[in-house]
Amino acid sequence: MKIIKTLLNIVFFGFSSLVLAQAEPMDRPSWMTDAVIKGIMGMNLTESQRGPFREHLSECLSGIQADVHKVTKRGGVDLKKKIERANKYRWRDFESKMQQLLSEEQIPAFDRYLKIQRETVRVVLSSPDSERIRWN
Repeated sequence: MKIIKTLLNIVFFGFSSLVLAQAEPMDRPSWMTDAVIKGIMGMNLTESQRGPFREHLSECLSGIQADVHKVTKRGGVDLKKKIERANKYRWRDFESKMQQLLSEEQIPAFDRYLKIQRETVRVVLSSPDSERIRWN
């Protein structure tokens, strides 16, 4: 029975990731690139880790979005640096929460994923259309 449940989970998760990977770019948030999806898959998250991962990532990205809005609304000098500083805090918080959640074997894959995710968000935020970014 346990083997059947495990196989069903593998098939379901594999199918879900395949559907996500084949989705049109318009169906995905702007930060969800193919490289990010591969990074998430490479972590081999367990069922009990997936929920907290989604929650922590959502919290991080929502915070980044709110910080960007707040900084640009306030205006001032060197907005790019202020946004980068605010983002750094959000990424560190996400990383520390995930470090507690992951096993030692998953940490190198998480570090690779995080590097890709941070770069993707940085590129998205630096695009000329960053005001119209689809975050979810």
